[in-house]
Amino acid sequence: MFSTTAKPCKSPSKLSPTKLGTSNSPLKPKVEPMISSSPPKSARLPDGPPKSKIHLRAVNHRARKAAATRQRLQEVLNLKEIEKEIEEVERTLLEKQRAYRRLLRTCIFHLLSKC
Repeated sequence: MFSTTAKPCKSPSKLSPTKLGTSNSPLKPKVEPMISSSPPKSARLPDGPPKSKIHLRAVNHRARKAAATRQRLQEVLNLKEIEKEIEEVERTLLEKQRAYRRLLRTCIFHLLSKC
């Protein structure tokens, strides 16, 4: 019935290269590239009857919606750039305010020391 003895495995050098790949790399399995017989959907010509008005309306709606989304994203990016510029201006204003306060303090102390 069943054999209890283990059969020895074939060494990789004894296996045929056609089953495992090329003769240069006997352990790598040979992979055939998948070639599609039909072109991608974007490259296909429309087949069948012309599209209905409902279909065209839906396509136009999606296109308008996508354009509006792109415009909103661009506005958000512009707002972020404007916010960065505002933060930079606020930073410079604070630095100038500190500098003027120091100058005012030194002037006051100088005037008080003369009295």
